[in-house]
Amino acid sequence: MDTSILSASKSVVTEIFINFRAFLANISGVERSAYIFFILGPFFMLVERSPADAWLSMCALFFLFRCAWLKDWKWLQYFWVRSVFVFWMIALMSASLSFVPLYSLGEALVWIRFPLFTMAVVFFFCKDIRVFYALLAMSFLGMLSMSVILLSEIIIVGPSYGGRLTWPYGDLMPGSYLAKACLPVFVGSLMFCISRSGPIRTYGLLLLALPFLMLFLTGERMNFLSFSFGVIVALLISPSGIKKGVVFLCILGAIIGVSAFFGPYFDRFVVDFFHAIPLFSDSPYLKAWNGAIAAFLSQPIFGIGPDAYRLLCPDLAVNFENISCHTQPHNYYIQIAGETGMLGLISAVVMFGAIVKKAFSARQTIAPNCFALSAFISPVVLFFPLQTTGDFFGQFTNVFVWSAVGIALAASKLSANAKSS
Repeated sequence: MDTSILSASKSVVTEIFINFRAFLANISGVERSAYIFFILGPFFMLVERSPADAWLSMCALFFLFRCAWLKDWKWLQYFWVRSVFVFWMIALMSASLSFVPLYSLGEALVWIRFPLFTMAVVFFFCKDIRVFYALLAMSFLGMLSMSVILLSEIIIVGPSYGGRLTWPYGDLMPGSYLAKACLPVFVGSLMFCISRSGPIRTYGLLLLALPFLMLFLTGERMNFLSFSFGVIVALLISPSGIKKGVVFLCILGAIIGVSAFFGPYFDRFVVDFFHAIPLFSDSPYLKAWNGAIAAFLSQPIFGIGPDAYRLLCPDLAVNFENISCHTQPHNYYIQIAGETGMLGLISAVVMFGAIVKKAFSARQTIAPNCFALSAFISPVVLFFPLQTTGDFFGQFTNVFVWSAVGIALAASKLSANAKSS
């Protein structure tokens, strides 16, 4: 590799953290500790569920206590913020009417920590561009660290569970980290690389090829497909043109295409994927969706209560056919409809739409950059309705999702601030 590229990269990273250190020098000790703790988040997410959730929750609570102490509630004026709280109120009402009210109410109450963390990122932690770039740098390092961990797993023990990778969590979640938590930094970095020329573009794209390939090798179909969709959109909207991106995709596609015809990957990405499409009566996803649909039909206005599907599905399956009960129905919109009813579904659609619209507004400013231009991609991909998803009221996946949304909205907010100034 050209030593000048290594030197330039090292210089950029060094400048980012020098600027972050200069920012820390001008704030109080308590806030300084909070900011340092905040930018370590990508590495907390590499550890496990509880540390990641604790990091997110503590950042959200610090933001909330700070707002109460300073009586700073101006951030409540934004429509996307209000739409979140409207959905939360409906979820709490649904929980109070559930057949398992105590359990459902507990799940609904603590769910707010996820979007509250996003608000903390946008309106406090990343108000300064120096903190934002420090977070991006840490996210990029976290993405590369996960890629190296997965590569080590392949070399040392090989794929398990029918072609799946499990390090560092010990379960089938590493692809979610790459596809969700790392999506904003990946698409922004991709747009940056293809907008450059010479060795910077070449080596940058080679570096980004590693997490893309590792995501495929995790065997997580939907994470890979949704991530690929985000990459394609980023290439289409790139101001530097599509041709460079098409070459990048063709090279990766050829590598993945060859890999797909060896070992378990052909079965997972072709055979199993075809049989899992929820158009066939024996599709496992259709059977899971049917449980939430049955829940919606039984309580169409307020639903059966947030996260109550896992407890009440066996009772619903008695009166409906072709239902397979799981911990959740594997689709945000179907789950929200079943667990919070029509009112919850409508408010959730408004909430998702408001977040996407706010992220998209960065493209209208006079100070665009690669991360602002691609900000809307992450919420579009993460909240796209035609995909299988994790538990909307659950833990680990929500940490990944709402941290990514926070980065996207922070990029949009910073871009808007640049326009106003």
